[in-house]
Amino acid sequence: MPSTLKSRLKVSLSSLILIFSLTEASHAHRHESYSHDGGRQTCQPCWMKYLKDDVRLSELSIPGTHETMSFYGGDIVQCQSMALNFQLESGIRVLDIRCAVVENGFNIYHGFIYQKANFDDVLKTVVAFLRNHPSETVLMRVKEENTDRRERFEENFRKTYWNNKDYKDFMWKGTDQNPTLGEMRGKIVILQDFARWQCPKPESPSSPTISIHPDYGICYNSFDIQDEHKMGTNFDLYDKWLWVKAYLELANKGDRKIKYMNYLSASGGSFPYFVVSGHSSPATRDPRLSTGIPAYTVGSSYWENFPRLPGFCPIHVPNQCIFFEGTNTLTYGGMRPGGEYQNRVGTIMTDFPGWGLINRIIDLNKPFWKVPNRRPNECNENVPRNCGRVRGRSK
Repeated sequence: MPSTLKSRLKVSLSSLILIFSLTEASHAHRHESYSHDGGRQTCQPCWMKYLKDDVRLSELSIPGTHETMSFYGGDIVQCQSMALNFQLESGIRVLDIRCAVVENGFNIYHGFIYQKANFDDVLKTVVAFLRNHPSETVLMRVKEENTDRRERFEENFRKTYWNNKDYKDFMWKGTDQNPTLGEMRGKIVILQDFARWQCPKPESPSSPTISIHPDYGICYNSFDIQDEHKMGTNFDLYDKWLWVKAYLELANKGDRKIKYMNYLSASGGSFPYFVVSGHSSPATRDPRLSTGIPAYTVGSSYWENFPRLPGFCPIHVPNQCIFFEGTNTLTYGGMRPGGEYQNRVGTIMTDFPGWGLINRIIDLNKPFWKVPNRRPNECNENVPRNCGRVRGRSK
């Protein structure tokens, strides 16, 4: 082979490698809706302080985390990267706590994976937060996981935690299944997903709950819940998004007396990080994963909310490909100024929430500000190094 031809081949091969590298780099996708980084995402330690006391739980838009304490077990299990105290300081106000019976107490599990924490760890962190921020409330779903000892679970909860001198004054003990924010301030509101015999399922989300009196807070099943969490493969992601989208629309336009809870999370045949980010790997800045489907072969209405980007599809390369988009990012987009969901989204439960998603959910509560168009910054929000330092107190 002549040396000139060899040189040309080397140049061509180098160029092809460079093209692939640049294409992949161009799809690097750091988005404010998703973060796999540890540490505080934003600084929202007292966002409820500025809301009116008479607003009902069902009227609020609240950011929450699915499998709040799931940090260990690898990509197939991990759902969060922010420690619990950072979640609370970032504005998360609904927690999903999964507990296994261990002697007289609870350890925290995700499935059969121990999460290196117990329920005391959770309660101590939340109580410390509420001591410093009595204007806030923290709703906490409590569910049995990895054990099946229903009566013992309820007994442990009552004796070890509910009546514990260190926690009992912080437990909300009201009876209204749709309380006002004023009634919940400074308290942990248990969303009771155990002792389910105390919580008969309503015939419909709008059915009266006045006759339902669980022993430990609010019945979890009194919410209208979307939690379609099983995905067979990555290609089920758009179906998951359609479920999320339907509940965003319900909350945005539906009965203000109905408490909506919308899970952006799923797993099974997909990693939790993929579902909420659409990424090919978990890091915050990693690229989206391509579906491998050339956009022109299916038309604009096919998976219409997934992005079309330059990419090397298996057929007719290079071409515009359809790329996966995560539920965090799609939900964030729907709440943009002028977007589809401007009234209310209910409680949003998700994995790896980024600062932008948290802030946009909180911002939907602007109609309930005590002083219209004025939100004092006395808690130093959005100044992470000062997060939680109170500068002054307003009436």
